[in-house]
Amino acid sequence: MINSPDLFATLFERLTLGATITYFPTDDPGDGYLVAANAAASRVLGFDLAPFIGQAPNQTDVPDGFDEDENAASQQRSFDVAVHETPLILNEFEVEHGPVRGHYQASLFPLGDRKVASVFRRVDGEVAASEALNWAMETIEASNTQLEQFASTVAHDLKNPLTGIAGNAEILQMMHADMPPAALELVQRIQQLTTLSSEMIDGVLQFSRNPKRSEQASVDLKGDVLGWVSDVLQDQIQSAGANVSIEALPVVSGHSAALRQVFQNLIANSLRYRSPHRTCRIDIRTVSGPSGVAIDVVDNGIGIPEEYRQQVFEWGFQGDHGERPQGSGFGLAACRAVLLNLGADIEVGPEPAGGGTTMRLLFRSP
Repeated sequence: MINSPDLFATLFERLTLGATITYFPTDDPGDGYLVAANAAASRVLGFDLAPFIGQAPNQTDVPDGFDEDENAASQQRSFDVAVHETPLILNEFEVEHGPVRGHYQASLFPLGDRKVASVFRRVDGEVAASEALNWAMETIEASNTQLEQFASTVAHDLKNPLTGIAGNAEILQMMHADMPPAALELVQRIQQLTTLSSEMIDGVLQFSRNPKRSEQASVDLKGDVLGWVSDVLQDQIQSAGANVSIEALPVVSGHSAALRQVFQNLIANSLRYRSPHRTCRIDIRTVSGPSGVAIDVVDNGIGIPEEYRQQVFEWGFQGDHGERPQGSGFGLAACRAVLLNLGADIEVGPEPAGGGTTMRLLFRSP
């Protein structure tokens, strides 16, 4: 999701492309209206957009010749991006009627709060492949720059308190050198967790700067990934009285920081949604995948209802939990997004005997 004024400035001031922002106040795509447009947008479309900015659809006079079906299709595309917060890059479409008829390329970016930015140009006739590629790179790089700035700020803000916590723990240990062994163990645990958290922030920051081009390497899932996750979640595992079994796992191509976040989220979910009627058990093992290797994270928890097994990977989906503990609705969606960037995927696997959940990570053969 894009929410920085800096990106708006980039899109509206630096690009020689049409750029607009549309707001959808209701669940009816037809109620969406412009809240901003750059000068290039009017040039590309061939008429002045200024009178339409800030006006509800029923308060504006649409230029003669517009086709209602084409206009509705355009509104629906923008509405879907605004509500589902999934960018639409280099979408091509044809307008056959009215003053804006022609062939267009557009990229749509969600801005949050039911707003969407559209960056577009007219491409009537033959468009050179290099020109299309340059335009795509320009819009995508603008988004990546904003994401990198945001990630760097968050990383800095998160590491500052961690440094303070680690420093205070060290001072406490120095001031009370004769503290009981149990207290000393707790202080050392604080220091270990702050170090692990700092490493996690550094790794995620590196990955977020450009996940598709971030250098992938051979990753030891059991040692480098799940060993780290086990250390981080040690207290939660012990508190839940859970038994975690990790079988021999393969080396895969990926990014260790990203895969740590995926497995940390999956194991934390298994702990959160454990059954109150039996000891929590989590098994992580290798199985055969459709085009390579697959890793199953299997628990004996309360399970996922059949009707939710596709929706759990949608951004913000929470479902009807009833008495079930409720999460943020973003964890599994984030896991899928990370894995897709690594050329992998995730799905809900077969329900284990006796009930529970199987999360299956699908990796391609090297």
